Amino acid sequence: HAPAGAILQGIYAKESGIALMALGTAVLVVRVFDIFSDLLIGYLSDYTARRGISRKLWMAVGTVVTVLALWFLFRPPAQVSVLYYASWFLMANIGWSLVEIPYKSWSLEFSPEPEQRTRIVTWIAVASLIGGLLFYAVAPAGKALGLLDTAELNMKLLGLVAIVIVLLLPALNFIALWRVPDTRVPGSQKQASEIPKESFALLWKSVIGNAPLLRLIGCFSITNFMTGMSQGVVLLYLTNYLLLSSSVNAVLALVIPISMLGIPFWGWWMTKYSRQRVWAVSL
Repeated sequence: HAPAGAILQGIYAKESGIALMALGTAVLVVRVFDIFSDLLIGYLSDYTARRGISRKLWMAVGTVVTVLALWFLFRPPAQVSVLYYASWFLMANIGWSLVEIPYKSWSLEFSPEPEQRTRIVTWIAVASLIGGLLFYAVAPAGKALGLLDTAELNMKLLGLVAIVIVLLLPALNFIALWRVPDTRVPGSQKQASEIPKESFALLWKSVIGNAPLLRLIGCFSITNFMTGMSQGVVLLYLTNYLLLSSSVNAVLALVIPISMLGIPFWGWWMTKYSRQRVWAVSL
């Protein structure tokens, strides 16, 4: 996620000649599509889980889609168009959703205890930051091994990252799917005829009539807007405005250990106080 979240649009803009406005429009279109695809994937993941079909199946398919999409997204041809970028970025987002929506549901089904769930989510966040740190280690490692001419963030680096993804992502996901047990989903032991009928109309009514959930969605949307605005311009800001091209990798990598120190701190506070209050203070 690290390249797509922070630097991908900047690298495409700098090296492919595609206008930043066009790239931003492509990202917007993909994100709008995500709204509907994520709802569908989440619904189908729950639907199949209640009928005894493991969430692992979705994650396995998503791994294949993700690896394929990121290979082409991070290793574009010399003459690349905004349509090429949008298509593979869309495919990568679908792959991520196929993996991560069932994964997040799976991770919360291990225990009904709030403290245990907090512990699980905290360690997942730590592992995610380790993954981000691994990305920022590729540039200096590639330069030291003679695979890259420079440690700067550019298309050559993304090409090397694609190789790392192909080697590591399927292997690590396979270990998780192999070693971590399935969880029992409420209602999964029932016969299909006993499971209550569901529909998107019922889902829509349950969301619209849920005031606390709507407030949560509103807050979450604002925080993601702030994140998206900062991530969308961070590379261009560091390189074009602050003139730190040779130091961007180190600057962004420095954020990771700082964040890793913060996660256990906030995780501990969530065992003492309600989550919404801790979230409000952190914001």
